[in-house]
Amino acid sequence: MIVGDHRGQLYKVKDAKKKTIYDYTIEYLEGKYDIMYNEISHDFQISLKKRKK
Repeated sequence: MIVGDHRGQLYKVKDAKKKTIYDYTIEYLEGKYDIMYNEISHDFQISLKKRKK
């Protein structure tokens, strides 16, 4: 997931023992989807990740 220079710093918890709903959501989305933010048109481009065989 690529969202600017501060990728992964907004809601990530430093202590892995204390995970928030945001951590679980980010892990799920990064695992299933390729998400890119287009800074020129201000929109997101979302696609399923391709499976490796």
